Formats: sequence, structure tokens, C-alpha cells
Amino acid sequence: MTEATQSTPRAYAEDPSRQLESVFEAIYWQRMQGVDLINPLLPIKASGFRLWEGSWVGTLLTPWFLNLMVLPADSGCWEGLACGERRGLRFPAGEFPFAGGHEPGIGDYLFCSLMSPVGDLTDPLAAVELAEEVMTLLMTPPEPAEEEATMAETPEKALPCATAARGLSRRDFLRGGSAALDDARLIHVER
Repeated sequence: MTEATQSTPRAYAEDPSRQLESVFEAIYWQRMQGVDLINPLLPIKASGFRLWEGSWVGTLLTPWFLNLMVLPADSGCWEGLACGERRGLRFPAGEFPFAGGHEPGIGDYLFCSLMSPVGDLTDPLAAVELAEEVMTLLMTPPEPAEEEATMAETPEKALPCATAARGLSRRDFLRGGSAALDDARLIHVER
């Protein structure tokens, strides 16, 4: 861990949604004012948090991103990452690239960027529904035919950039985040 992270990570005995929303609301007002990529139509909303293998997993929608988030439920079992360090985490839907992060009001966390910026999301309710549906898809194993097709794909056939990803199914949107671990591409979807 870097100096920016705590030696003993903060653990959450209960759903961390309210804490995430509170901290990111403060970030929005203190650090993000005047930033061009902000979509003022979108709320700050943590959704679908559930326990998964000793950690809290859910989504965080802000006016500047939609991320999968992982926070410790038990500090003794937490395998965090230094800020910016990356590794893949496996869920029923597949493996996804996560990076380490740290905020003083939250502590250490892992995040997987699904969409940034979020300017294409113009309906706040639909954006929240999308964030909630991501969790359903994340925890749903692919059908056998989908799994075979995914395994046959090569990184070159993975989703390119935001403009080519239009019209994706929601499962493909989520799968787009599972490209190569060092992939920093942005995935967008139209509802």
C-alpha cells in the first residue's frame, strides 16, 4: 500500500452506500465544480451493495462516472491495492479490472470504471436503473453459449471505444469492462 492508504483499512459492518454518497457529494461540491465532464442531470447514487466474498460490492453513479466499487467488510480479509495499482477480480459474470483508490472519508476501496464521462446519460432515473441493473448482471453467470463466445474473443475483438459501443445489450456493456486488465477504454451504452 502507498502512504495514502491506511495500514489497517476501514471495514464496513453494514452497507457503505450512505457513506459513499456523502463523501462523493462533498467531492462534487469541493473538487468538481467547473469541470467540463460533469453531467449535472445525474445524482450521486450508490446502488445494489451486497456482500461478496468478504467485501461489499455495488455501483456508484456520480455526475462524472459510473463505477463498480468494492469496499472491505472485514479488514482482516481485505486485499486492497495501492492507489492506481490494478488487478482482476472474478464475479459470476466474469473477471473485471479493478484499480485501488483511497478517500479520507471512505478509506481504501477498489473501483472498475464502467463509464466516464457520463454525458450520454440524460435521464437520471434511467441512469440509476442502469447502475442497479449492472449489479444484477455482475452476479449472473453467462449462459453457456455466451461464455463460449466470450472465451473465443481476442482482445482485438473486444469493444473498441465509446462511439463503437453504441447499441450494446446491457450484458455486453458489462462485459466490455472485462477486457484486458490494462485497458483504460471507456464504454458507453444507449438505453
